[in-house]
Amino acid sequence: MKVLPRVPVILLVVIFTGCSNKTIQYAHVPDTMKGKWIADTSQITVRTSPGFMKFDFHNGQGQLYLEINDSTANGIIGMSTFSNAPIIKNSGDPQRNGIAYIVRCDSIGKIFESDPLEQKQVSLELGPLLDNQMKTGLRYTQDGAMFPMSSFYLKRK
Repeated sequence: MKVLPRVPVILLVVIFTGCSNKTIQYAHVPDTMKGKWIADTSQITVRTSPGFMKFDFHNGQGQLYLEINDSTANGIIGMSTFSNAPIIKNSGDPQRNGIAYIVRCDSIGKIFESDPLEQKQVSLELGPLLDNQMKTGLRYTQDGAMFPMSSFYLKRK
């Protein structure tokens, strides 16, 4: 009877443990970020994939409204709404990468009238608060994608 070497078995255990479905760790945002925020209308790009490694890009306009609570957010992106979206702390240095928190909006509907996707998963990347503004990125996150759709400058409402 052959015995498997320990290193590959341990490696497999580590890999499968890392891939487990982890509970989302909600962040508690600072009081300075809580409240109602709004951004001017901006161009938003929706990407579709008509075939393997082929993409079509569809542009439209949309405004962003965001209400940040202690650890969740509600909002409107163009024509679509989301509620009770978890806010998670970004693991990197916000001063270096520009992302302090991520709002996992998950599935939303059409963002603008000619948006070809009835449903899509998105997230908002909140930058650190600077001069009472937050630079915010909108990303398409469906099936592990990280496609940047737009950026906004949120101002306190």
